[in-house]
Amino acid sequence: MSIKLNDIELYMGPKELGGPDDLKTTIIDFIDGAKRSLDIAVQELDDIDIAKAIIRAKKRTYLTSSGKTRLLTVRIILEGDYLHAQKPQIDPFTATGSLETNREIINALYRGAVKLKTDYNGKIFHQKFVIKDGNEILTGSTNFTVTGTTKNLNHMAIIRNKKVVDAYKKEYREMLEGKFGRRSDTTEKPIETKSHFVRLKPLFAPNHNPEMEIMKQMAKAKERIDFAIFTFSESSGSDDQMNMVVNAGGKVSGLINGDQRNQKWSAGRFLDD
Repeated sequence: MSIKLNDIELYMGPKELGGPDDLKTTIIDFIDGAKRSLDIAVQELDDIDIAKAIIRAKKRTYLTSSGKTRLLTVRIILEGDYLHAQKPQIDPFTATGSLETNREIINALYRGAVKLKTDYNGKIFHQKFVIKDGNEILTGSTNFTVTGTTKNLNHMAIIRNKKVVDAYKKEYREMLEGKFGRRSDTTEKPIETKSHFVRLKPLFAPNHNPEMEIMKQMAKAKERIDFAIFTFSESSGSDDQMNMVVNAGGKVSGLINGDQRNQKWSAGRFLDD
């Protein structure tokens, strides 16, 4: 069961691994609920059911205030690395390789008249969010893939706070213009607001340097820090901050992906003591 507080909904899953929520159904229901527009930015899309929901949305219509019938506006930005072959194939007209589902979905989106762009720098594109009708966002750690929705522990949040949604809309406009990341011309500080008693402060990397915010919040710990994370590198400041908490008498415990924990660049091995 999702946790619902005012204009925030939190989902944890997948059910396939014992989580309380069906992540894939949550994504599809969110997309199916669009009445005017969908702006999607995701690292990877290889789930055909989610792709079909996106194409269904593009086929829907709505009435404007003047009584005209319009098709929904559906736009999507994807990471290009999941579409491009690393080496030239012997016969490029023959579908082979592990990324063919991604490419089939791309073709289907184009045929469905969905406006689609791949990002301008695949090494830094890691977004996972959807803006629906300009007044709701779905975001979190979940990739729109079979693995992301059924085989990896992930979370998602649906937020209807206007200030937060507006921040995501601004970021999306920048991405469409190729101005995100270090190309961004944004100099504004991140917005901060509250929903009920929950503090909301969306940060976008690298403009807002979110790691500094993570370190700042950890520095406020009085007794303990519990974390669950996919990976982080030894060059980060997060591991240093955790060690400082421990040295000050606090307790730090957490979960990290086993494969990532064993990478030579991982900070995990420096937290064992």
